[in-house]
Amino acid sequence: MPTVRDATFDVLRLHGLTTMFANPGSTEVPFLTDLPEDLHFVLALHEGSVVGAATGWAIARDEPALVLLHTTAGLGNAVGALATARANRAPLVVLVGQQDRRHLAQEPFLAGRLEGLAGDYPVSVAVPARAQDVPGAVGRAVHAARAGRGPALVIVPMDDWAEPAEDLPVPAPAVLRRATTADPAAVAEVAALAARARNPALVVGAGADSADTWAALTALAERLNCPVWQEPFGARAGFPQDHRLFAGHLPAARARLREALAPYDLLLVVAAPFLRQYPYGQGPLAGPGTRVAVVTDDPDEAHRAPADLAVVTPLPDFCDRLARRVPPRDGREPDHAPPPTGELAPHSEREAAEPLNSREAANVWEALDSRGASTVSGALNSPAGVDVPSVPDVLDAPRSADVLSVREALGSPGASTVSGALDSSAGVNVPSVPTALDAPRSAKALSAREGLGSPGASTVSGALSSPAGVDASSVSSASGGPSVPDALNPTTPPITSAEPTPPASPAVANSPGSGGPLRAAQVLAVLAGRLPVQTVIVEETPSSRPDLHALLPARRPLGFLSAAMGGLGFAMPAAVGLRMGQPRRPVVAVVGDGSSLYQIQSLWTAAHYGVGVVFVVLANGRYAIMDRLAEQHGGKAPWPAFGEVSVSGMAVALGCPARTVTRYPELLAALDEIVPTLYSRTEPVVLEVVVVPDPEFRP
Repeated sequence: MPTVRDATFDVLRLHGLTTMFANPGSTEVPFLTDLPEDLHFVLALHEGSVVGAATGWAIARDEPALVLLHTTAGLGNAVGALATARANRAPLVVLVGQQDRRHLAQEPFLAGRLEGLAGDYPVSVAVPARAQDVPGAVGRAVHAARAGRGPALVIVPMDDWAEPAEDLPVPAPAVLRRATTADPAAVAEVAALAARARNPALVVGAGADSADTWAALTALAERLNCPVWQEPFGARAGFPQDHRLFAGHLPAARARLREALAPYDLLLVVAAPFLRQYPYGQGPLAGPGTRVAVVTDDPDEAHRAPADLAVVTPLPDFCDRLARRVPPRDGREPDHAPPPTGELAPHSEREAAEPLNSREAANVWEALDSRGASTVSGALNSPAGVDVPSVPDVLDAPRSADVLSVREALGSPGASTVSGALDSSAGVNVPSVPTALDAPRSAKALSAREGLGSPGASTVSGALSSPAGVDASSVSSASGGPSVPDALNPTTPPITSAEPTPPASPAVANSPGSGGPLRAAQVLAVLAGRLPVQTVIVEETPSSRPDLHALLPARRPLGFLSAAMGGLGFAMPAAVGLRMGQPRRPVVAVVGDGSSLYQIQSLWTAAHYGVGVVFVVLANGRYAIMDRLAEQHGGKAPWPAFGEVSVSGMAVALGCPARTVTRYPELLAALDEIVPTLYSRTEPVVLEVVVVPDPEFRP
């Protein structure tokens, strides 16, 4: 007779959950012993690594991942990673082992009070009343994880697995469909606001990181001919950051945020909270003359938004319809037409989206002027007789000339990082560009990065003025990687095995102080000149993040990933799971040495299962960001440096190949050896690059 275990395996197979990430204990032995061959077990050496790797897998495949945890100790160790998974909107089905049901009343050894242990971070927690209820609870957890975009827990006593299953249908649907089309009336409201605005801007967030939404937002931005900003502390990129309309990353400090947003009378915030901050600051997020419309598929994100209008909707279809609905701002057609409807939604019959006329746009805009109106419904039916004035070019965000000026300003004394240049007294006035520079748009920009090889260029300093002997055409072709048709779709065929040819290394004579210490920005610049465009950068280097954003833009969906919650210990295991989920896509984790120590155990998993992630560890021997924050707080930090810690030594002890890099020529040689293998490598490697601490931090 089939057991509860057998029935649960069938539910897992039905939903494609045939790979489980685990660090089991005795309460999981009855479930795991003689595991069927079609179910794959992945061991990690700490529960943070278990959940982190599963999170990377779920994000890479855009589907739930299966996690198995061991009662109180396992779930307790995993709570921080589960919170990060929730913030990163990663669907997880988490089975938590419990002591034998038959003596739980006596609280035996290893019994756990598990139901509330993870707090509010799970999207659901199920405690089946009977053993026979377990398969249905697992099926419902799959749907809850998908709908809530987070971890769904099922707590299972260890003796339940051997109990006989009921010969009844599982009380959970085998297939669950959700609507993917947007409300035309909501599209019309937002389109009217956009059409009426004189100086609009888009602000995009992590929730827009998909090929369909990128395509729709690109069409919308070109239709509006307006700048596109990335949300502060975005965990993923919501727009191609090498596009001509990409303006940069918004700052997380409130005063600087207001300054950056001051030119705009309308902010259309898509798939992002409005707007996540880090240090508290006085005053509103945007100025009094700026209207805010939030478009998201996350109800909680909409509910807490201080916005004039918020719309909860499926994003790809809404953005596609909106791009078709708004008129071109200057009378010109966009660079390319929006993609055909069939590419963005399975629904072939949708009403024609005619651009709004001036009267419709004015009605909706003026409806928001009366602060008593909670919605703008009906505004399109009340004539106002107001024509939309002609709209000038509103690209107030800095373009290439401004960016060159800012980069050159980095050569000024005291401007030791990218963000620091913006406050330097070099005579550059760039109030609307807080912490990030214009994304690199050409081979010349990549050559400029190599220009950090020039003597004295300790950060992203006047690199554009010293080409460092790099042939632009070779840089351009190298960064493009092999020809990859739709490499970003997890369901596409495997990527070709052809490897990119890295650009020629600049002569050592022109390198930054061949005998001097490296800076983080120099390491990032060398990476930028070599990595193919399909590379996923998994980031956890807080003190160097502004420079990373400036030098390593996301040029493809899922080109950038970090912990949405900010907690350390995410990047290493997430990179492992991501590469396992998309084994033919290059994955490079850029982490600080302090960050690496939180889940360095994940290197064993990468080595044991042959996961070809490249881990670039920027080792400054201290918690540099904490040092900078203590300085900003006006005092001295009590915590010591930890320069005696060897990340490469620990990596080797965990079975992962590693090397230590201390000089620029060593860095070039290592990357020139490793980069051509990024697509096909089946062995991880750690590059521990010794760098001097960044002297400032501006979020």
